[in-house]
Amino acid sequence: MAIIRLRDGKPISQKLDCALCGRRIEPNAATAGLSDGDGQQYFACNGHFRNSRQFIVGWADFMATQRAARVRSEFLLDYGEGLDAWTLR
Repeated sequence: MAIIRLRDGKPISQKLDCALCGRRIEPNAATAGLSDGDGQQYFACNGHFRNSRQFIVGWADFMATQRAARVRSEFLLDYGEGLDAWTLR
């Protein structure tokens, strides 16, 4: 199925970045994936379906990165510290 627009009604750009490998791809070669913490839709190359390990691990890495960014921003809001300050939750 072709991706023609995003859920917020905006048209999709002619080139997308693959969230798993970083390549620039056309929408007809992309699969809709996860959204980031701000609700922005991310995509992956259709070719990643051929390697299920790469597909699963790639999206798991994406989720972990998004979760770490959210925890950092919550820490900044809670304590007013800099990004290089670490804490255990």
